[in-house]
Amino acid sequence: MTPLELKLEAKAQRVLLNPLEIDEDVVILSLAEAVELTDSKPIKETLLLDLALLRLKENLKIELSEYEQKCFLNIIKTAQNTPSVNEVDGSVDYAVEYGKRESQWDM
Repeated sequence: MTPLELKLEAKAQRVLLNPLEIDEDVVILSLAEAVELTDSKPIKETLLLDLALLRLKENLKIELSEYEQKCFLNIIKTAQNTPSVNEVDGSVDYAVEYGKRESQWDM
């Protein structure tokens, strides 16, 4: 397992009521789903781990609270607003959308 997967497993064992439900396959699957949801954009590791933990809870069929659902949507929104990195030369690709306004108060 990668260091990120080990961090996710440790976090899940701290947070969940039944740590025996957590196995290596669920951890790997949840982290892969989180990376896919963020389109492999370079977001902060803590946000990626939080998103992966929420995916882990859903994979274990644990119902998310309203707060967790809002966090899930906010992390995905943050990832969408993050510029992607060009893998060829390491430059940052910015996409500019004209005519679109956003409020900081919208969730």
